[in-house]
Amino acid sequence: ETVNAPFDRTIKATKNALKSLNLPINKDTEKTSVAQIMTTYTDGSETWIDIRPITKSTTRVDVRVGARGDKAASNKILEAIKNHLGPF
Repeated sequence: ETVNAPFDRTIKATKNALKSLNLPINKDTEKTSVAQIMTTYTDGSETWIDIRPITKSTTRVDVRVGARGDKAASNKILEAIKNHLGPF
């Protein structure tokens, strides 16, 4: 999903969202073209969050929970990220 926020702000919001959901950050890899944050969801599923800059003010966030992709869990994390971005 595309969010109306800069890349660095989206990374920070993602980390804050995970903290608010009590999900640990297992791995955090940040480069200029992509950031990948890995966590473990409440049911034990591995979770990947990919963050990519599109423009200076928009960023793409992809969330995948589990090998098959749990849509409800992914949406819960994505909504938490958007809540932590707040109005821009």
